[in-house]
Amino acid sequence: MRRRAFVMGLVALVGGGCAGAPRRAAPRGPAAVVAEALRLAGTREGLASLAKGMRGVVMGFAGADLFGDPDLVTRLLEEEITGERLYVAHAAHVATRFDAQRFERLLALLREPLPRRMTAMEVAAAGVEPDTVAAWASTVEATEAGRARLALARRIDDAIRGTEATLAVLVATGRGALRAFGAAIPPGPGDPLADFRATVAKLEPEIRAQTVASLAFTYRDATMDEIVQYAESLESELGRWFSRLQREGAVYAAEVVTEAAIRRILEARRAPRA
Repeated sequence: MRRRAFVMGLVALVGGGCAGAPRRAAPRGPAAVVAEALRLAGTREGLASLAKGMRGVVMGFAGADLFGDPDLVTRLLEEEITGERLYVAHAAHVATRFDAQRFERLLALLREPLPRRMTAMEVAAAGVEPDTVAAWASTVEATEAGRARLALARRIDDAIRGTEATLAVLVATGRGALRAFGAAIPPGPGDPLADFRATVAKLEPEIRAQTVASLAFTYRDATMDEIVQYAESLESELGRWFSRLQREGAVYAAEVVTEAAIRRILEARRAPRA
C-alpha cells in the first residue's frame, strides 16, 4: 500500500503535461519561469500525493513505537513531510538546471490542449486510492482493449522512466533517513545503504506493474489516439528532458525532507518526557 501511494504521486509528477489552468502573463526571471512550468505540469499536486506515500514509508524507518507514542511520531511526520516542503526543495533543484530555450519551448508545449487535458487527468488520479487502481487494472487486463491500453501505459512508463523514478525516490528516502540516524547511532558492520538499495531493487517488477496500471488508469478517459499522441510528446527530446528534471527534483526533495523529518523525531526522542 505504501509503495502504491508512492507510485500514484510519481505518475502525476513526471508525466509532463499541464494542469489546465488559464494562461498567465509570460514570466520573466528564471525562478518565475520554473514556477510557471511546475504549475502547468501539476507538480504541486503530484508532490502532495507523494508526501502521503512518503509518510507511510518513513514511519517504517522511524518506528511507530519509537516513544511508545505512535500518535506523536505520526504528528511529527505530518508536520515535516508535506507537499509544500517537497515542492520548495523540488523547485529549488529544478531551478539549478535552468535552460532558458528549453523552458520557453516547454511552456509552449504545456499550454497546448492535449497536454492540458492529459495532465488534468494526472492531477485527478493522484488522489485515487491505490486499491481502486489495482481493482480497475485487474478488470481491464482481461479485455483486448484493456491490454492495448496497458501496452501504451508501458510505452509511457519507458518514456518518463516512471518505475525508475519510484525506485530512486524510495532509495533517496532511505538515504535521507540513514544520514539522519548516522549522526545519532554508532555505525555497525556492513553498508546499510547498499543493503537498502538491494532490497529496493528486488521490488522493481512489482513497482513496474503498479506504475503501468496507474498510468493506464490515469488516462482511462482518453482516446487511444490521444494516448499515442501524448506518448510521442513524452518520447521527444523535450519530453524526456522535462521528465528527467522532474525525476531528479523529486529524488532531491525526498532525501532532504526525509532527513529533516527523522532529525526532528530524534530530537523529540532526546527531549525530556513528562
